[in-house]
Amino acid sequence: LVSTSSSTLSTGVTVNTPKKLPKPTKEELEEILADNGGSVRATAKHYGRDRRQIYRWMEQYGLRDKE
Repeated sequence: LVSTSSSTLSTGVTVNTPKKLPKPTKEELEEILADNGGSVRATAKHYGRDRRQIYRWMEQYGLRDKE
């Protein structure tokens, strides 16, 4: 599950935004990717990060070929 924090806009609307989780270990990243069927998009949502960050971590850990 993704942890969220709430903030209220000046219009009075409450917005839930995902908290950014810290950088995972290689094993943690592999596990979450596997739990999400290899979906980088779902993994990014889990970590509250952009997909590009997940791809960077994958590259750093040797989980992705450099293109």
